Amino acid sequence: TTTTTTTTKPPLVSWSLDETTKVGTITLESPATYNALTVEMGHEFSQAMRDIQHELSFGKKKDIHAMVLTSAAGTNAFSAGGNFEWLRSLRRADDTPMHTNADAMLSFYQS
Repeated sequence: TTTTTTTTKPPLVSWSLDETTKVGTITLESPATYNALTVEMGHEFSQAMRDIQHELSFGKKKDIHAMVLTSAAGTNAFSAGGNFEWLRSLRRADDTPMHTNADAMLSFYQS
């Protein structure tokens, strides 16, 4: 008998809508890294935007008056910005730090 264990990582980005106030909340959920921005978080943020758009177009949530971007409860910072550990890991010997950071952040913001 083979047993497969699947672990699901907690989301880095989530969203919700208060049906009474019609105010949506997008929450950055990586308090261990102070919500430092990575490509993975960028992909999840983009997916949240697509999910919200889908709900507005085809779902039951047809009326959102405002969206709030926030960090998870217990986080000591909204967002630390770029994840330096991740950015440093992308450096090549022939790169300048500015070049590497610019390329990495461009990839994040385009995701």
